[in-house]
Amino acid sequence: MAITINSQPSSNELLTPYRPLEITATSDNTSSDGTPTVYTVKMKCFIYLDGSVVSDNADNPIILDPDIGTSYTFTFDISSYLSGLDTLTNTIQTKGSAISVVDSSTNSIKSVRVRFTEVLLQADGTLTNGATSSYTNTFYIINGVWQHDQISDKFDSFEIASSGDKYFLTNYRTNILQRKFRTIGVNDSEYVSGFTNLTGVPYYRLILYTKKYNQGTPSNYYQPLSAFSTKRFDLPVGVANIHATTGGWLNISGVSVADPVIDSSVGSYSVALTTGTNNTKTSEIVHFNVDHTFCEDESTRIKFLNRLGAFEYFTFKGYRDRSTIVRNQYYNRALDASYSVHEGGDRVLASDVRTEFTVYSQALTEAQRIWLEEMLDGHECFVEEGNNYIPIKIRAGKTQIIQEASDLFTIKMTYQYANPIRRQHGGY
Repeated sequence: MAITINSQPSSNELLTPYRPLEITATSDNTSSDGTPTVYTVKMKCFIYLDGSVVSDNADNPIILDPDIGTSYTFTFDISSYLSGLDTLTNTIQTKGSAISVVDSSTNSIKSVRVRFTEVLLQADGTLTNGATSSYTNTFYIINGVWQHDQISDKFDSFEIASSGDKYFLTNYRTNILQRKFRTIGVNDSEYVSGFTNLTGVPYYRLILYTKKYNQGTPSNYYQPLSAFSTKRFDLPVGVANIHATTGGWLNISGVSVADPVIDSSVGSYSVALTTGTNNTKTSEIVHFNVDHTFCEDESTRIKFLNRLGAFEYFTFKGYRDRSTIVRNQYYNRALDASYSVHEGGDRVLASDVRTEFTVYSQALTEAQRIWLEEMLDGHECFVEEGNNYIPIKIRAGKTQIIQEASDLFTIKMTYQYANPIRRQHGGY
């Protein structure tokens, strides 16, 4: 017996699990024992993630009958299984990691391959497993989606290639250069995530400028990185990350230079991936204006999962308010047979104490507003406190986007810690 895989994603293709993802297989219906009454009646589909030799759904394979109008052809749409994965998410990067940390499985892209097994109907009416196919191509899924037909060619732009301005996994897009700049504090850590089929040694290109918006005198630095061994990566790009990277820096001629320092003489900087010093750029350029007035007590830095499954960062620099919400509730407690009046009665007090924060953004452009909506409607948000990222829940009913002018906006966001400060139950 043998199984032929008729249609499947291309090798190393980047796809979304939120659209149909079909793979078709056909059984040749030839039994190993030569008995004509033994034939394929169903097909099992096993899904393998991130190179594992054990299928993710080993205990619960997808099982289908043949396609209508066929006897031995089976079409599996595995998108619903993949889109429901708890593992289709990020793990939190470490604040202040050095730039040399590139290859990673922390972003939400997962590798997928599939195998099929026949289900045979035997002469005695029982079912048994038949042949198992070879693996399909290895392809990748990303936790990102656009509306309607816009999906058709979007992900081609998010594959870092040997040439071209291919995007990192961010939806912060604008055609106006000055509005491409992100503001970052002198102690802030930040990452950009990406996907690539490149296997060579990439170079991290850093250009420091003496003024904001890439104005003033530039200084070029290059850091050779380890060769890509995975298709996905997280690249540290923040000021804290750059300062954590010591040694190995080169100038535009490939000569060793002292480590770059982003101090008061630096107004902005840009980062990109290249194939070497003074060589071909393989990614988009990410621009930063350096905020030297950063004060942790007067700002709130949020880390959030965007619609492409990668973490992004934003600092609220407006007004911030803090309040404590206390909820006390009494309810009756069931009495067991051994209850004694000395136990204090039949009522229980439940106390729930939470801290609630309201923060206001600085003035935002339309492009920034659209980008930050991904933070407001997302499911994974964290507030940075010291070197830790604390999970939070955004209170939708108390969060607003306020239009200040025709193209300027302010975000008022209210959030609580995902876990309560104190929760108690006591008997009365």
